[in-house]
Amino acid sequence: MYSSLCAPSSYEVVEYCYFAAVLEVHSHVDPVIVRSIALQATAGLARNTKVRSTGSPMSVPVGDAVLGRLLDVVGTARDRGPALPSDTPRRGIHNPPPALDEGTSTSAVFETGIKVIDLLAPLAGAVRLQCSAGPASARPCSSWI
Repeated sequence: MYSSLCAPSSYEVVEYCYFAAVLEVHSHVDPVIVRSIALQATAGLARNTKVRSTGSPMSVPVGDAVLGRLLDVVGTARDRGPALPSDTPRRGIHNPPPALDEGTSTSAVFETGIKVIDLLAPLAGAVRLQCSAGPASARPCSSWI
């Protein structure tokens, strides 16, 4: 629940008032109640609790400072290394896709690092790779190449 004076929009981040829990607004149930998605642990969180709006959408750090680092879903460093610099740029996670004319049209073979794919089914650049870790895990992965 939040005050109707500061109604958050969809994809805006709201925070639980009593401990650090980041929630992203999914939809509005009525003028003062939102349905949200929890992005961190929710122990102690209950329905109809008060939250406060951050006024900004979900964003993550980008740039050279995050290369080789382990970050959680909200952009906090979890690799026990030094904290990210305060001037690290952040970018929203809900951005429009790039235009098709901005892509490159190369015919070079993309090396995935997966020996079986590189040998038996080499991939051309700018294709989408989809793989599955197996039926037991049911965790598909996909990435643009």
